[in-house]
Amino acid sequence: MTSPTVLFALVAVSSAVFVVVQRTSPRTWAFATKPVPMLLLLLGLFACGEPRDGTIRALLAAGLVASLAGDVFLVDEERCFLPGLASFLVAHLLYVAAFLRGADLAAAVPYAAAYLMVGAVLCGLLWPRLGKLRIPVLAYALVLSAMCAAAWARGRADGSLLAPIGATLFYLSDGVLAVNRFRWPFRAAKPLLFALYIAGQALITASAWMA
Repeated sequence: MTSPTVLFALVAVSSAVFVVVQRTSPRTWAFATKPVPMLLLLLGLFACGEPRDGTIRALLAAGLVASLAGDVFLVDEERCFLPGLASFLVAHLLYVAAFLRGADLAAAVPYAAAYLMVGAVLCGLLWPRLGKLRIPVLAYALVLSAMCAAAWARGRADGSLLAPIGATLFYLSDGVLAVNRFRWPFRAAKPLLFALYIAGQALITASAWMA
């Protein structure tokens, strides 16, 4: 059995390696290093103990695989943005299914309203710059908000904040990506969004052992 502490330390180190490589090395090195943190999280999902609900673990694993595909697509963000967006949309749907298993759907409603309000403001800021991506980005924002709301319902069901905080970090990561790509590019965007994204995915993965 792998120690979660060791696993998450390896995830942090491999993420830092990718951030450095992304800034300093050819794109082929980014393709080689970016999938490593997600592969480690997938390994940890099955090697760090047996969760109480194997179906939740299977759904989260499928979500990590979809996220891994999105990671690879977005190495070449200019040409593969839509496939990357679609991959992460599938990941969020799988996470929704995982989080709502055995949870109270009604508990997600107020959280959904809060995330949708924030998403509406962000989409409003980005709308003039989205062009042909308006509908895909809007659909993605709705599914992302649903994933975050479902994570809070999961948290209320198992008494843990791992899924809610992880989902919120994922939400913030996508917000940074959207602002940087479509509205106000800034130098620290890519390392910041990747740090938020990996931290979010790590907490979502860890939530499997609470379910």
